[in-house]
Amino acid sequence: MRTLLIAVAALGYGLWAVWPDFAHGTAAAILLLTGQVALAVTGGLFLAEGRRLVGVLFVAAAFAELTAALTSRPWGWHPFVAGTVRPVGALLLMTVLLSYPHRRVGYRSFVLGAGALVLTADLADALTWNPAPPGRPPVGFAWITLYDGGPGQRPAYGVYWLLVIAVAVAALALVVHRALTARGLERRELVPVFFASAVYGFAILSRAVWMVIPYFTGEGDPLAPAHVPEVVSISAVAAPLLIPAAFLAAAVRRRLDRAAVADLVTGIARPATVESVREALRRALADPGLELFTGDPPGADGRLDLQITGSTGGPLAHVRTAPELRRRGDVVEAALGAAALSLENARLHSDLQRQLRQVEDSRARIVEAGVAERRRVERDLHDGAQQRLLALAATLGRLNAVSGDPAVRELVDEARADLRTALSELRDLARGIHPAVLEQIGLAAAVGSVAEALPVPIEIRIAPLESGPATETTLYFVICEALTNAIKHAEARRITVSVAQEHGEIVAAVVDDGRGGAALRQGGGLAGLADRVNALGGVLRLHSPPQGGTRLEARLARPVSG
Repeated sequence: MRTLLIAVAALGYGLWAVWPDFAHGTAAAILLLTGQVALAVTGGLFLAEGRRLVGVLFVAAAFAELTAALTSRPWGWHPFVAGTVRPVGALLLMTVLLSYPHRRVGYRSFVLGAGALVLTADLADALTWNPAPPGRPPVGFAWITLYDGGPGQRPAYGVYWLLVIAVAVAALALVVHRALTARGLERRELVPVFFASAVYGFAILSRAVWMVIPYFTGEGDPLAPAHVPEVVSISAVAAPLLIPAAFLAAAVRRRLDRAAVADLVTGIARPATVESVREALRRALADPGLELFTGDPPGADGRLDLQITGSTGGPLAHVRTAPELRRRGDVVEAALGAAALSLENARLHSDLQRQLRQVEDSRARIVEAGVAERRRVERDLHDGAQQRLLALAATLGRLNAVSGDPAVRELVDEARADLRTALSELRDLARGIHPAVLEQIGLAAAVGSVAEALPVPIEIRIAPLESGPATETTLYFVICEALTNAIKHAEARRITVSVAQEHGEIVAAVVDDGRGGAALRQGGGLAGLADRVNALGGVLRLHSPPQGGTRLEARLARPVSG
């Protein structure tokens, strides 16, 4: 509402002030009125945002420029008031353009000094010149009438414009200096403000130069602005239009910067690392020199030191960035919050990966321990129970040889038959616990001996492997289970077994031409094999479409030694 009231007041006052100009300079009058109303509206918007000083300066500058336009009313008090406030609007705009968005002590001193000089010269001219428009009496508002408006009889007027030239040149130099020294978000935001400031300053400088030319050339009436080219006059009243547009562009840029920070988290590569978070912060804050430290940062170097804290309040990292970002606290705070989230996710991911590696190593050790225990049990059976049973068989043989009783010999033969059955079952049990043949003749020969006992042709292609007992034992059981399923359930007529090393992996595949339809069911034999393969860092894959054969493939990511 306040902005609307300011706009209506500026429009009404401006129409009254420049109305006489519409008779002989419609374009210039429209540009002047539009530009100053836009400045007033910009000031109202700054007031609504709580930027009171900037808002008041903009509104005051707009009304001062409209008051200076009262020169189009050369009667009564209008010329005196217009002459008195003539430089005020430009000085106020210069104050805003050189100090926005934060105050600078050196620039403020320049504005105060330049303003004092220009206002003194302007006031001296206004108080000592009593114009007498054609057909009208003098206005009578000058305190000391030293000059009556004759050609060349207004030296204070020339001094005023010379001071305007000097101030305009100095202000343009400061704008260029600010544009060259601005960094990061400030430069990105203020580029349109720098451009509008340069155009506005150059327009004032051009008009001032044309105003003082008659004082040095002696040609033309320095009191009559008609000698100023029309393009220069038009640019002087049109240039202020760029200033509201520049501040609008700066506001849009600020919103885009905040939006870029909102996308910071999604823009960080997954999984997040210190390097990826640092690069994302550099892009979001437009500071290629930004540094991110997870430990204590080195000694202070004049840059802005910030701390990234986690959800528990503890420090996650330290950021060192450009000092200009102090005034963009909203963007910096949001960026650090997003970085904190990513760093916490990275830490959690790292902890999870470490725990996962521990679990995988633990599972591998369990498998290796199981293989070692199976080997021990198999040896105990072989060297203990089996040897005792063999000794018992030898004893029974001797008893059968020395006994002359047919009944005793018959009983001995029955015992020996039962003993042979027990030995066979014991050997099968030991082989199921741990295939000792693997240690004796290797995986290829062990699989070959199994294949010879099966009723279907089996093609075997097993390359030499660099692996340990746990890996070979797992592959042996996978192949044996696949062969058993292919014959018993799939009714396969041909089977192919292959084992090779590919790109650091051991790949074992059993392919048959059976009826397919197999599945890794929970609790089944293949599911148990899958768990065992997974424990060694591998994966068990099954492809078995109905009536399409079966392919069982085990991939071990790394050979495991036992």
